[in-house]
Amino acid sequence: MDWIGQEPEWEQYLELWRFYQSGQFVDFMGLDEDWRDQSKLWPPPGDWKPCLFLDVEETVFQLTEIFEFAARLSLTEAGDEITNLKVATPPRYLLPVSLRATVGPPSPAKPVSGPAALPRSLQAFPRLL
Repeated sequence: MDWIGQEPEWEQYLELWRFYQSGQFVDFMGLDEDWRDQSKLWPPPGDWKPCLFLDVEETVFQLTEIFEFAARLSLTEAGDEITNLKVATPPRYLLPVSLRATVGPPSPAKPVSGPAALPRSLQAFPRLL
């Protein structure tokens, strides 16, 4: 085996990551707002459906985590003078979704637009479902 990794699952936090001996790091993170049906701490309201919202605060937080991790990794022996970083989103974001920002405890919001039924994020990784 040429990698180490984990598949942590807790409440609505789903992730799969691997760090290869070649220096490649791969991380698949679920978007918290898409997995609220898995949470006892932040249960969804009755009219909740996955993949209708892209939470601005959560998205900025996750992007900050990604760039901070990449910056710190590049300064270690595993890093290099040139570090390539690719951040991709699930295909569902090619479809219309509502942006939502919350202040204080999360509250339900109504979608501005978007199909009634969208695929769950990270559907390509059945272990995360």
